[in-house]
Amino acid sequence: TNRLVCELTNYVNYPQQLHKNSFDVLITSEVFREEGVYVLTQENFDDFLANNEYVLVQFHAPWCSDCQAFAPEYAKAAKILANEGSPIVLAKVDCVVETSLAKKYGIKSYPTLKFFKRDPTSHLPIIVTYTGRVFLG
Repeated sequence: TNRLVCELTNYVNYPQQLHKNSFDVLITSEVFREEGVYVLTQENFDDFLANNEYVLVQFHAPWCSDCQAFAPEYAKAAKILANEGSPIVLAKVDCVVETSLAKKYGIKSYPTLKFFKRDPTSHLPIIVTYTGRVFLG
């Protein structure tokens, strides 16, 4: 948990990329949290990314034993980041339900982590895949 939090924090901790006044997290009636982790769907995914500068998304399947084992650690990381006032928010997508998102982002195994960083110029997300050791852009 702490390693993931440290890696995320280091990844985004470049002064030229930080905008301290834009760290507010969008919370609407369409986006809810489970144990500190935002639950994303086809309906709220794009808006959530557009309104949050840094989002780590776990693409998972409820039946996956690795996902089940990872869930409590991911929830701990979400709470740590929130308590530290980090601009990074953690979210998840249930790929069994949200098959169009899984297809759109090429999800072939579970869990898959993708880090979405909003481009300050275009406001479109830059997608970075987390491999467990490094972020690959």
